Amino acid sequence: MILTKLQDFIDTNAPVNRQQINQHFNMPATVLTDMLSLLTKKGKITRLQQQSCGGCTNCDGFLMESYSSNTQP
Repeated sequence: MILTKLQDFIDTNAPVNRQQINQHFNMPATVLTDMLSLLTKKGKITRLQQQSCGGCTNCDGFLMESYSSNTQP
């Protein structure tokens, strides 16, 4: 059920980064990583090429990793 909710969130808000997902679902990073990996392997979502936010190095690159839906109309 949570996988469906995660996919629905990405479908509705794509592109979305890990920080946005974490704020919405408030789940541990390890659980989030496993679920995102599963949805990626199933072809439901795509991990986007990470773009820097300006190079200040204050951001956690892990949280900036973004995903997009493969099921959007």
